[in-house]
Amino acid sequence: TMEADVPELVTFTSNKEGYVYAPLPAATSYGHRAELWNPEKWLQDVMIKVVTAREQCYVRMLDKHNGELFAECPLPSDGTSLTTAVEPVVDSSRYFVVKVVDRESRKHAFVGIGFRERGDASEFAAALDDYRQYLRRKQEAEQMREHFTRLEASEQHQFDGGESSSAAAPIEDFSLKPGQTIRIQLSTVRHDPGSG
Repeated sequence: TMEADVPELVTFTSNKEGYVYAPLPAATSYGHRAELWNPEKWLQDVMIKVVTAREQCYVRMLDKHNGELFAECPLPSDGTSLTTAVEPVVDSSRYFVVKVVDRESRKHAFVGIGFRERGDASEFAAALDDYRQYLRRKQEAEQMREHFTRLEASEQHQFDGGESSSAAAPIEDFSLKPGQTIRIQLSTVRHDPGSG
């Protein structure tokens, strides 16, 4: 359940209404086709938002008239493909199939969503892609952190002489003592400016 005090970042809001379609006919072997939904007969007209709260991202469908949550699609953040939650249809860029999940029972269903404006559909897809890229960068950062942690542990093990005990060899002090000097001789080669 979402707590009321968790800050939310809205990364997309439809400018025009969107539509929810249910029940959906079975997908063809190529995927879902919006033309089979009868786009003129929707279940609910909604405002569609993509919202991030903490590390989780949601596609929310809000009732167009009262702003109440109609349905919600949590996007996977565990490395699972986003297409398990939101999948574009094969015959239109304005329609998608989303996996809505009930917050209390955790039961799910697949419904169709559609946008009146192609621009809204494009911005919706871009918001999902931004989240996909965020997850990829987060995974790469975690892999780098693990790599450098292992590397650091390996170097520490070598520095300790292969021993894992805390009684490592003392570090030698190569700093100059008071009164000590170092003499450095530099040979310089002079170039004659006239010999180009």
